[in-house]
Amino acid sequence: MFVRPILLALLAISALPAAEDVRRERLRSELKEASIELARFSRAVNLIHELVAPSVVSIHTKEERLYANLRSREIQKREIEVGEGSG
Repeated sequence: MFVRPILLALLAISALPAAEDVRRERLRSELKEASIELARFSRAVNLIHELVAPSVVSIHTKEERLYANLRSREIQKREIEVGEGSG
């Protein structure tokens, strides 16, 4: 009476490693495909870099400030550089 359920449970347990092996093999295959795609993406980034490497960007930021001229009693607007960068 208890033999049949026990045999079925043992059969199910013995099938687990095989199912796990299939799953692991599928994951390995997917990882291999992903690494190939990553290598292609990396190469694309390198090619883009080679195409634009001679380019240089220079950025200058300026700010307008108001100054009061005490002699002429006028307010003057001046532009001053507050930052710069390149890359």
